[in-house]
Amino acid sequence: TYLSQAALADIDALVLACTHYPLIKEQIARYYDGRVDVLDASDVVAADAESYLAAHGLLASAPTQPPAHHFYVSDFTRSFEASTRLFFGQEVHLEHYPLWE
Repeated sequence: TYLSQAALADIDALVLACTHYPLIKEQIARYYDGRVDVLDASDVVAADAESYLAAHGLLASAPTQPPAHHFYVSDFTRSFEASTRLFFGQEVHLEHYPLWE
């Protein structure tokens, strides 16, 4: 597996810095069985964004109904679409945006 590569054999911590890693964070932590600190960058970024928005009076109040999520993706795949449904627990609109074309 990717995590069993020699380059990762003696690490003390692993920073999960991609948008989809929170979906598999628990499996990664289980793989390392407490030997490695698994740090989720999304938690830090979300907390910092919330702090900034609150400090500047930009934090929205709680919505009265669930938000409609709409995302633009540079590489649309059906499997990513399925992952977003799993992550959000509802249908999510993904629209392909040809960023690299």
